[in-house]
Amino acid sequence: MNAAPIGTRTPSDRSRQTLRRLGAVGFAFFLIKGLAWLVIPAWIAYDQLVPATPAPVIEPQTPTRSQP
Repeated sequence: MNAAPIGTRTPSDRSRQTLRRLGAVGFAFFLIKGLAWLVIPAWIAYDQLVPATPAPVIEPQTPTRSQP
């Protein structure tokens, strides 16, 4: 193997590692962003297609006159 001993990494190795981390972070960011672009419009469309169940209408009771 051609691995350098621990502690003797060259600057190019560090920059390569940093670039890999940035690539992974960028991939994760755009993955989440892309999924949000799909989920949010689907959620809005679902809310418009499936109406919420209306609340029951409670009619006010009219007072009745008591007869003497």
